[in-house]
Amino acid sequence: MNNYPIVLVHGMYGFGEDEGLYKILPYYGMITGSLVKRLREQGYRAVAPKVGSVASAWDRACELYAILLGGTVDYGEAHSKRYGHERFGRTYEKGLIEDWGSLDENGKLVKIHMFGHSFGGATMRMFVELLESGSEEERKVSGENVSGLFAGGKGEWVCSITSLAGPHDGTTIMHAIPGAIPVLKAITYILANIIGNTGVRRGYDFGLEAWHLTTPRSSDVITAKMFDIPKIIHAARSKDSLFWDLRIDGAAEMNKNVSCHDTTYYFSVATLGTYFDENGKVRKGKIMNPILWIPGYAMSRYKPSRKFARLVNFDDSWLLSDGLATYGSSKHPKNEPWVTYEKGMDVKKGIWHVMPDAESDHGTIIGGSTKYIGFGKKKIFDAFYLEHIDLLKTLD
Repeated sequence: MNNYPIVLVHGMYGFGEDEGLYKILPYYGMITGSLVKRLREQGYRAVAPKVGSVASAWDRACELYAILLGGTVDYGEAHSKRYGHERFGRTYEKGLIEDWGSLDENGKLVKIHMFGHSFGGATMRMFVELLESGSEEERKVSGENVSGLFAGGKGEWVCSITSLAGPHDGTTIMHAIPGAIPVLKAITYILANIIGNTGVRRGYDFGLEAWHLTTPRSSDVITAKMFDIPKIIHAARSKDSLFWDLRIDGAAEMNKNVSCHDTTYYFSVATLGTYFDENGKVRKGKIMNPILWIPGYAMSRYKPSRKFARLVNFDDSWLLSDGLATYGSSKHPKNEPWVTYEKGMDVKKGIWHVMPDAESDHGTIIGGSTKYIGFGKKKIFDAFYLEHIDLLKTLD
C-alpha cells in the first residue's frame, strides 16, 4: 500500500488553497467545505495548488512543476518566444512537495496521485507527457539551461492521474453558442488586467504576469499597467490559452503530442447531467444547476462541421453533457487505449480506465451542488473520493 501525496488540480477560472477565495469557497469541496483539509485530517498529504486561471495546458504544466518542487516557473525559451510572453514566471521558495521525485527512507521513489477537474484533466495529461518525454525543441534551444521538466525521463514520478469531467477531445460549448466565446475572452482578459493590479488579486489571481497583464500577489508594488489594451488584445488572440485548448481543433492539435505512458495509471470519470428521453430528445436531469441549462441545451443542439466531426468521431454521446463538458469527450481521449473499469480488475499502466459515470453537472463532482446541503451529506461527497483513493493506494 502506498501513501503518496495527492495533488488536486483545478479547472478553468479555478483557484488554489493559497488564495483568499479558497477559504470562503474551496474549489474541491465547495459547499461541503475543504476536501483538502479533510484529507489531511485523515493522514493524507493533500495539496490544491493554484495554476493559471485561463492558461494553456503547457503553461499550467510548467507552473505545476515549479509549484510542487520549488523554484522559478520556466515556460520554455522556444515556447515563450513563439507566443510572445516572458519565459520565466513567479518563483516559489518552497515547493508544496519538496521530496517529490526523491527516495524516501525505505529507498522508494516519492510519487504523486493527481486529480484534475475539467481543464485540470488536460493539464495533468500535458504534465505527465512533459515529465516523461520532455521537449526536444526546448532542449535544443536552451541547452544546459533547460528546465528539468523539459529534460524528460520523469514520467514515473506520477503514479496516477484521475480526470473528472475532463474535456479530452475538447468541448462543444466552445462552438455551440456563436459569438459567445470571443466576448467571454475579451471580458476575461480585461477583468484579469483590472483585478490583477489591485488588492483583489490576493483573494483571486488570474496569474497572467508572464503576459504583463497582472501583478504577482507577493508584490507590494503594482508592476503591470491597468487597461493595457495592446497587451490585452495580444493575450486574447493567442492560442497559448485554454480558450484554444478547449476547442475541438485545439484539443486535436494538443493530442498529437500527448499520449499515454506506461509509467502512469490513467483513470477518468465522465459526468452526465442530461439524458435521452423515449423520443431521442436530450433532456436535463434533476441534478442540473439552472445556470447550466442554457449551455447544456446549446450543446445538445450542436451540429459540427465535417472537419470537426471527423476529428472526434462525432456521435450521439457528444450531444450529452454536464452543462459545460461534453460527455463523449469526457470518457477518454479517442486516440488513446482504454478499458471499462470493473471492480477487482487488474489495473494496468498506460491505458485509460473509464470509471462508472457520475450523475453530475459540471460542479456537482467537486461539491458544488445543493444535494450536499444537510446533515451527513458531506460524508456522501467524501466517500466518492475516498473510495477511489483506496484503489490508488494499491498501485505501485
